[in-house]
Amino acid sequence: MQSEVDCGDVRANASDYIDGDASPSLTHRIKHHLGLCKDCNGWVRSLAATIGFTRELPQEEVPDSLKEKIRNIPKQG
Repeated sequence: MQSEVDCGDVRANASDYIDGDASPSLTHRIKHHLGLCKDCNGWVRSLAATIGFTRELPQEEVPDSLKEKIRNIPKQG
């Protein structure tokens, strides 16, 4: 039997779950957890709505000058 997921597992895999990219086993376990955990259920529903809204926004091309500035930012660490 597959191990159950906890709240941390749900949050770590929520994007894949929402996008349909999680494995069938993980999807099943997340659905089970969401049926038991109101906090995670609300959090995943909110994340899914946010993702949906952002996908509806018009796509803008990033100017090459901005891409170059980002590439030239010194790496920290």
